[in-house]
Amino acid sequence: SLPAAVTTSARRFVRDGILRTQLQNAGLMLRYLCGVSPRELAAAYSPEPEPVSE
Repeated sequence: SLPAAVTTSARRFVRDGILRTQLQNAGLMLRYLCGVSPRELAAAYSPEPEPVSE
């Protein structure tokens, strides 16, 4: 576990929807558990969303 709290963004959920984002995350977790390398998983992870202007 992490030693401190972490703040994350909901942008992927807003952009892609809750179901699609959860399915993508579950797919990545399954691939990890099957032994896929972190480098391959990172390549499969969609690029960072564009920054949101505040």
